[in-house]
Amino acid sequence: MGSEDFISRFNQAYALYLSYIISDHCPTVLVLPKCVQDKRKSFKFANFTTKKYEFMSLVSQLWGGMEEGCKMFKIVKNMKSLKKHLKKLLWKNGDVFENVKKLREYVKEVQQRIDKDPHNNKLRCEEAKILNSYSEKFLGESKDVKKISDIGSLLQNRLCNEDATFMIREVCDEKIKHAMFQIDDNKAPGPDGFSAHFFKNAWSVVGNDICLVVKEFF
Repeated sequence: MGSEDFISRFNQAYALYLSYIISDHCPTVLVLPKCVQDKRKSFKFANFTTKKYEFMSLVSQLWGGMEEGCKMFKIVKNMKSLKKHLKKLLWKNGDVFENVKKLREYVKEVQQRIDKDPHNNKLRCEEAKILNSYSEKFLGESKDVKKISDIGSLLQNRLCNEDATFMIREVCDEKIKHAMFQIDDNKAPGPDGFSAHFFKNAWSVVGNDICLVVKEFF
């Protein structure tokens, strides 16, 4: 579906409807053949990399080499220098990627069978087991889905002046560390691609710099 102008300009365009895998929606990819260009893949830290025995020695070796510049600049440069080496370390786990790929194809196959027989409980159980295995291999962990509590009542709360002043007090290193360690391992603090799992496992090396840059920001 498209306007006449769109169809006349991109008459070779087409849509791909992908398997929903772990979502309740079917992803759609719009392909414009004349406009498609290869893009460089962005970096994404794989949590299972921290299980490699070379991980901490690599971070210790490459972190903190800069002496000049503001705290944030140093951290960004350190993370940038780490990316290339972490990618090499990541590719030592080639079998993991192959297993994930096979599981993904298996999920697609089972979900296609479910689409044809949606009331088949056996297929539903099989799908759940595969998705759990997929999550373990791709994300590095398996977790039960928790219900989202009703947050509507929170909107009625207001801070008094005393509490508001308390909220802007100077933050200590322990509070910063606690806040970082409260972030789920699979959440990335920023667009740099480094997950919270990286910072938690490398905290003995990078923790002091992270605390300094947080204090500098506030």
